[in-house]
Amino acid sequence: MAVRRDVFDRCGPFVEIKRGADSLFVHRVIEEYSCDAVIFVPEACIRHLEITNVWKWLQKRVIYGRSNQQNHRRLSRAARPLTQAEAAAILDRVVRRNGNSRAQAMCLVTLLSLGAVCYRVGRLSARTTGLAGRFRRAGAAAARAR
Repeated sequence: MAVRRDVFDRCGPFVEIKRGADSLFVHRVIEEYSCDAVIFVPEACIRHLEITNVWKWLQKRVIYGRSNQQNHRRLSRAARPLTQAEAAAILDRVVRRNGNSRAQAMCLVTLLSLGAVCYRVGRLSARTTGLAGRFRRAGAAAARAR
């Protein structure tokens, strides 16, 4: 991520949380300026060195789902997931650009579907962890009140 100094001074610093501070920062930039203030640069290549195989990527999807659920209240109301049509159009562009065969495209669809399931599992785990924490705090408060 590259950020102009004046934008960082106005919208920064990053929130100190375990994950997702960069996403929250981008949402603040969009709220402060507009969507036009954020530019996607397809030539910019990012490699997550910790993702060395499919299993690690699926684990990362669970982590992203959990993180996004935990940061849900902080995110802009304008944020929304892609529609199925938008996701299909992106997938189609990727397959065409890379010259993938039908079999490769189906493999990619399968992996993306598994990734979506893992993401949802992460969101669900954050919800249940959050509920369990609330119940523990409520129980502790009730015990202290006795």
